[in-house]
Amino acid sequence: MRGMRLRAGDRVRLVAPASFAEDEWVGRVAEVVEGWGLRPEVGTHARDRFGYMAGRDEDRLADLNDAFRDPGVRAVVAITGGAGAYRIVDGIDFTAVRADPKPLVGFSDIVNLHVALWARTGLATVHGCVGPGGRVDATARQLLFETGPITLPGRSIVAGRAEGVLVGGLAGAVGNFVGAGLPTLDGAILCLEGAQGVHFDRFLSTLRRSDLLRGIRGFAVGDLSGAEAGRPAGEAEAIVRDRLGDLGVPILGGLPFGHTDDQMCLPLGVPGIIDTAAGTLTAEPVVHDGGAPTAVPSVTSGEVAWVPGRAIGRLFAADLADLRTRVGAGLPDLTGAILLLTGARTLGLGQVDRQLTHLHRAGVLTRVAGVAVGPFTGFDGFADRGWTLTDVLRDQLSRLSVPVLSGVPLTQRDSVGAVAVLDAGRRTLTAGLT
Repeated sequence: MRGMRLRAGDRVRLVAPASFAEDEWVGRVAEVVEGWGLRPEVGTHARDRFGYMAGRDEDRLADLNDAFRDPGVRAVVAITGGAGAYRIVDGIDFTAVRADPKPLVGFSDIVNLHVALWARTGLATVHGCVGPGGRVDATARQLLFETGPITLPGRSIVAGRAEGVLVGGLAGAVGNFVGAGLPTLDGAILCLEGAQGVHFDRFLSTLRRSDLLRGIRGFAVGDLSGAEAGRPAGEAEAIVRDRLGDLGVPILGGLPFGHTDDQMCLPLGVPGIIDTAAGTLTAEPVVHDGGAPTAVPSVTSGEVAWVPGRAIGRLFAADLADLRTRVGAGLPDLTGAILLLTGARTLGLGQVDRQLTHLHRAGVLTRVAGVAVGPFTGFDGFADRGWTLTDVLRDQLSRLSVPVLSGVPLTQRDSVGAVAVLDAGRRTLTAGLT
């Protein structure tokens, strides 16, 4: 989901969702934004101070939500990172973000916001900052104003080429979401930077144990100088190769994003390609050129609306038996997701009924935004004491207070991880939104 590209005269809100910045730096960021022909506005509480943070949680959150809710604001820039953004992620007005998508610029602790926005809305954002000058300011402007791809140079750690949605940023911030809202990374290229020493190794080990790396397409590794400070050169890269090299996916390192001098901005939440032979990461644009805020590249028709309604969320595909097995053992948070549910005949209708009952009781089905029922193989013509598979699924899923559409084919598996709209009334599932 992309916002519209900026144009001269657009309003840009400067906020401080984490730590505070000195007045001089606030002025510097505003000066750069104004130099781009835009109208910078400093958030009401951006200069507040409460400990190491820019004011109390409720005030920092209010500034952020005010920016997302104001239809005249076309981009949001975090003045600085630091610490504290992780305290307010659950209070973001995701409904406002979906209704009027606009890019957020920030990095370091602001990655907590990037991850939350991607997981809950699919919003395309900018990993980087505004103010230091050099490549970071130049690429920030490029990503906010232009609708072409951007390429970052890197070097091969594990050879190969991969395409996927770019997600991530500061490793510590990504780690905050393991078991607490990080969706499966199936179809993603995970971008990592800025970890410190042994903590980085722990993070990678935790990520592997979480089962979230199933289906990951590759890794893009930015600045890891913090992990190498006072240690042998290349140690951090060796950790990456040791902990991730056996996953069978390419790893591109040495990318100029993160806590490094003269960094480049990196798009997040958009499709990208890593090519270790060319030594490049190429990302699609963060903004679009006008018209509706989303495009509709893939529409699938369903058969019957068991529960009417319309919902938007990230598409998550799962086999029923696998979904039941992963409850409490690596299942990502499906809050706000569109669940594409499939299955196969193994133990009969009673097992299907028990598995769905367990998912109800575990709260899995009550958190999704909608359910699209895909193929359940092996059940054609099968009945048990007068009940068919359709009877069982309809009985269980019709209890939900969210839209449920049956008869959806598996063609949408290619759009897993993308934002989707389930419109049970029109019997459509639209996926792959930008």
